[in-house]
Amino acid sequence: MPPVVFDRFSFIVYEKERLLAGCDALKKNDLTTFGKMMFATHEGLSKKYSVSCTELDFLAECARHITGVAGARMMGGGFGGCTINIVQADAVDIFTQKIQSAFNGLFKITPDVYVTQIEDGTNILNPQIA
Repeated sequence: MPPVVFDRFSFIVYEKERLLAGCDALKKNDLTTFGKMMFATHEGLSKKYSVSCTELDFLAECARHITGVAGARMMGGGFGGCTINIVQADAVDIFTQKIQSAFNGLFKITPDVYVTQIEDGTNILNPQIA
């Protein structure tokens, strides 16, 4: 099989394993392990699946070196997409400053940073309707 096909398939197999292990880590509230899996996913998306770009690789790698960041990976469309980062609440301001400064220093563009938080997700408000 051609190397590029092998790389794609191996990414999918390892990503499935990461997903299952990541779910276990989240159930245990283990963001350190989950974050490591996010970084590994980004590496696979970039090197094995080839759907990242220089800018997203830079953002994920830069995030890896900022205190308070548990994990980062590309998401969305890849080429021109964005990264999602797990950042401790007390590190958000320094993360934002460092990411924007570093990215602007290299690419001459200041990226937007959107701060969100995880919620409980969806649920049925009125069980009579379901």
